[in-house]
Amino acid sequence: MPFIIWPTDLSPSFNVSAFVSSWIFEWKIEWNPEYFLNESQRSTAPKRKRRHIIKRCLIFGLGVIIFSTILTSALYQNLQVDIKGRPVKIKDVLAEFFKPQEIVFLYQQLSSVLRQLWAFYLKYGFKGIWTQIWMTLDSESEKQAFEVE
Repeated sequence: MPFIIWPTDLSPSFNVSAFVSSWIFEWKIEWNPEYFLNESQRSTAPKRKRRHIIKRCLIFGLGVIIFSTILTSALYQNLQVDIKGRPVKIKDVLAEFFKPQEIVFLYQQLSSVLRQLWAFYLKYGFKGIWTQIWMTLDSESEKQAFEVE
């Protein structure tokens, strides 16, 4: 196989990558030795039916969701943080974090911005929003360009 590794007319990186990829393919694939045999020479072992790819992905996704839910629940119930030398459960810390007035104010501001954005979308559409974003970014870049000069 020296013609694959050493360059002839092509770049050496192409030949090395072709060699490496063919080596990995040969290493990774399990060849079926019965493929080239006649029908009478093949074994009569029953073939296993494969599930559809979407079904396999859904089962895997469901497993990931269940595992992450159990892990998150266990962490939420049992994790402790050290605050000023005393252990406090994380669920108490998170409950206290979302109680202050700043979070409520932040939620009100965010909902107001989203309502204004929805009204702008209904009036001008997505293209209007996109145009407004580009105009704002362009004006900011022009201001910065003038400041540099």
